[in-house]
Amino acid sequence: MNNKKSFSDRMKETGNAPFDADEVFGKEMKAYTSDSFVKADNGKLRWSLMPFEQLEDVVKVLMNGARKYSVDNWKKCNDTKRYEDALMRHVVAYVKGDKVDSEDNISHLAHAVCNCLFLMYFDTRRKK
Repeated sequence: MNNKKSFSDRMKETGNAPFDADEVFGKEMKAYTSDSFVKADNGKLRWSLMPFEQLEDVVKVLMNGARKYSVDNWKKCNDTKRYEDALMRHVVAYVKGDKVDSEDNISHLAHAVCNCLFLMYFDTRRKK
């Protein structure tokens, strides 16, 4: 019988678990265990899932915006509808077959991701 408890189970027992990792991430996020190795990764971010090559285009869009306007200029916007509109313009252009923004030759989806990130940023700020 296996008496080893998962990290998530131990955290729940002590009352320190901010959430149930099994519920949030599924059973595949159990602690990696074998006779010679234990790694408690429950609830930790799995950055290896991120497609970094595509993320580089998002950073390029941000760099172009910093050059064109100023660093973090987007944070000064008081009307998030402008980002919603920009998001939709890029998504609609992509869906209609125009895959690349003619202004900077970067994917419309990278621009859409930037607008999503901006909106997420403002949503987070409103919650505080």
